[in-house]
Amino acid sequence: MQPYSLGLDIGETSIGWAIAELDSNGDPTNLLDLGVRHFPLALQDPKSSKTHAQVKRSKRQFRKTLNRRKLRKKDLLSRLVDFGLAPAEERDRRSWLTTPREEPFQPYRLRAEALEKQMEKLDIGRAIYHLAQRRGYAEDLFDSEGAKPRTESSASDDHVDFQKKRENADAAVRVDGTIGRFGYKILSNASKNGRQRLRGTIIPTRVQLENEVRAIWKKQADFCPDVYTRDRLETIVDLITKQRSYKVTDERFEQIKKTSTSKREACAVAR
Repeated sequence: MQPYSLGLDIGETSIGWAIAELDSNGDPTNLLDLGVRHFPLALQDPKSSKTHAQVKRSKRQFRKTLNRRKLRKKDLLSRLVDFGLAPAEERDRRSWLTTPREEPFQPYRLRAEALEKQMEKLDIGRAIYHLAQRRGYAEDLFDSEGAKPRTESSASDDHVDFQKKRENADAAVRVDGTIGRFGYKILSNASKNGRQRLRGTIIPTRVQLENEVRAIWKKQADFCPDVYTRDRLETIVDLITKQRSYKVTDERFEQIKKTSTSKREACAVAR
């Protein structure tokens, strides 16, 4: 039988193929046949343009985001307890984290007042913990122009909405100084005139929220410098703003291997 070589070009909706005849040295001498097979895109929903893989990938990414946020908040809460800014007992922390029904905008009030006067340490911890729950987007994850997100959802309508919310956040910081002050002003007025939500109307940057943490810390350090030290500030800022590395370092891989039963499992965890 004459030796031959089969070449495949696999795409999302088609597979191209070609068969070439080979000589004794393995070099192609003649094109025997070629063609292409088309097949419909496997959609999750005929009315949707998303494939099964895209739907699974978005759900998996959402689960990862929730898990990382949970771990980040857990680490921050542990540090706040160490610094005396959060209750040490679990039972006390539940009430500390609960927002009163009669004052649904309490965390924003604490964030605003912490910039003006001396506050109780637990109130400062509550303000910082609330601030860290939505830590804003990182500008370095976007194009240098800062105009178009590098995501699949960067369609024209979504992009316009995203830009509008970014501009709202920038305007809020210019007028009120911080997102906390802006939120307190909007929500306290809404409690008198009707219910209003702040989430979904603005998208602050991570730098804006970091600046708010530093401003709160600096103000409180004027009253209690032994509590609000620079080292503690940098620890809290790092916990709030740190970005997961996209590359697993050798040191991190060794740490993962210590808690994994096999090298294969370690590679899966690293990914």
